[in-house]
Amino acid sequence: MPEARYTLTRASDGARTELRDTTVVGRANDCGLVIKEGLASRTHAILTIEAGALWIENQSRNGTSVNGSQLTARRMLLPGDRICFVMEEFVVSGALPEPAAEDATILRQPGDVRPAGPGDSRQVPRAWVTHSSSKTEFIDRAALIGSTGTHRIADLPTEVDVPTLVVMSGKRTGSRIELNKGAQSGAQWTVGSDASQAIVLSDPGVSALHAAIVSEGQRWQVVDKMSANGTFVDGKHTPKSYLSPGTCIKFGPVECLFLLPKSGVRVAAKNPSGGSADKRRGVTIGAIAFLVTLAAVVVLYVLSR
Repeated sequence: MPEARYTLTRASDGARTELRDTTVVGRANDCGLVIKEGLASRTHAILTIEAGALWIENQSRNGTSVNGSQLTARRMLLPGDRICFVMEEFVVSGALPEPAAEDATILRQPGDVRPAGPGDSRQVPRAWVTHSSSKTEFIDRAALIGSTGTHRIADLPTEVDVPTLVVMSGKRTGSRIELNKGAQSGAQWTVGSDASQAIVLSDPGVSALHAAIVSEGQRWQVVDKMSANGTFVDGKHTPKSYLSPGTCIKFGPVECLFLLPKSGVRVAAKNPSGGSADKRRGVTIGAIAFLVTLAAVVVLYVLSR
């Protein structure tokens, strides 16, 4: 596969820096990207390219932020991400060179991906997806975030005997997948559309190897495997995230619920306005308690006069 190329563009003046396998960012003159503004450290951050992906790791007490959030752990960057080193902001862009082979994957900006429709005679690379292709179907990011499972709440388990993944949307809606090796630290279950995966989700939009669910004894996490449409945890796109009982995981368009035995997690039926029955009941009880307290205060005030 051709080597991935990434570039950082300085927001203030448009200056571009092409990134290599490892790029050190800081105020030292020998850094690959020299930061002069603000209180940048000599070695402020490190950018690395691994297996075609761009990663950033903060090295400074003064901090580094990505898309407005302070960096607290090593993080994978995507084209369009905005990095701020103290006072200087940069925008990430990246692309792969044109592949030598027909099957090589082409990394495009989201707006460039437009599969050929009926009657369109243009030839598109095989790594791009059309509805007639057997490869992963790219799905609009807004649709991924906004879509929700259609499985009836009444059909979902409230208690489980072993760690369980409940499929809430897609072809396997209602399936309960038991993670029987959960007591073993280091056990993992691969998730994807390929039949060789431990958990097979054959829906369009799920990559052949999409993600993995990993048991670390008492802790669980989901790890995205550089899937085409990403992995979401409680609505947030993430390359890796720890899981709690009741966590909602989306593998592309397929929504699942993660449950643990004796977790006490209950699934509340949502009302049409987007809240839940339990939440509305709590608000009602709180309002009644407030009115009773207010009435008591008024009575005590009148009696004391």
